[in-house]
Amino acid sequence: MKTPTTSPSLRRKLWIGAISLLVLAGFFVLKTSPFLPERNISLFNYLSAHSVQSLTLQTDIQAIYEKDSIDLPATLHWVEASGKEINLPVEISIRGNNRRELCSFPPLKLKTIPNKALATKSAGFKLVTHCVEGTGESLLLREYLAYQLYAGLTDASFKTHLVRITYTDGSGKNSPVESWAFLLEPKEELIERLSAEELDEAGPIQTISAVDYNRFAVFQFMIGNTDWNLDKEHNVKMLVPKDGGLPFPVPYDFDRSGLVNAPYAIPHSMLPINTVKDRFFQWRGKDRTQLEPVLEDFRRQKEELIGLCRDFDLLPAQDRQDVIEYLEEFFQKMQVLLGDGRQMAHTKPIRQGGLS
Repeated sequence: MKTPTTSPSLRRKLWIGAISLLVLAGFFVLKTSPFLPERNISLFNYLSAHSVQSLTLQTDIQAIYEKDSIDLPATLHWVEASGKEINLPVEISIRGNNRRELCSFPPLKLKTIPNKALATKSAGFKLVTHCVEGTGESLLLREYLAYQLYAGLTDASFKTHLVRITYTDGSGKNSPVESWAFLLEPKEELIERLSAEELDEAGPIQTISAVDYNRFAVFQFMIGNTDWNLDKEHNVKMLVPKDGGLPFPVPYDFDRSGLVNAPYAIPHSMLPINTVKDRFFQWRGKDRTQLEPVLEDFRRQKEELIGLCRDFDLLPAQDRQDVIEYLEEFFQKMQVLLGDGRQMAHTKPIRQGGLS
């Protein structure tokens, strides 16, 4: 790869100068677009609803590799089922904390540029990328599968849309990069879909819906994920129903789970486990008999969950087998959660409601 000699600041000026041209081009492309009547939906929902499975994203690829913390103009291209080609001006930015440092190709955030000619409303959404060349695609598909598993258990989950994406360099100085990626439902649309709002409460979570919390905690145990924290809302959104119900959690970011088993994933130093594939139950309830209904739900849906993994043929056969064996181990040992096994010792019990 040839590295450009231009500085990030100069490159930014050159690309910003192109934004007006991109927007103008987007106006003429989109003015007659067949999806103009659907202007009130987000780009995420449009791509999902229309089963767009292949995208091209043209931007400053070198800035992505250098992880410049600036908004980059870009063009998103796809072909409609009718054969109509769409070129949509967007802005992208580098996101993520840990992955930004760990990944050679970091995760991105896409947002449409405000323009009355755009057929979809202005909204940003996360693009989960392959992180590293080679094994990165399998790891990404395993994380995508984790989202699918949770969505199979509850609607209180982020929707995802898997795409084959080609990243092309507007300057022509870097070769195209093609990989799997998936789009994550915008937080605002998750909230609207669930008729909820963000929990406006700082500090430790005091009360939570028992049904949702127990399902959430058991799921995290099932996939071997300890990289979350309710009080700090680390890798979890805390929402509350608009009708006045109890708060409930919606998890995201599963790349450090045992199910994914990324080479960079290690347990937190305070946890008594050696690898992320070692399961540890982070649960703050008082009476473990409360877990019996949710464990029965998991047991009842076992074949569907395993079937999701077995039928996901985009994932290499060896990876699928590894995932299935990991889940089978959970189902064989899930009753241990009803005993006095290890749990987080530094947190106070959380009140759970809504048991009915």
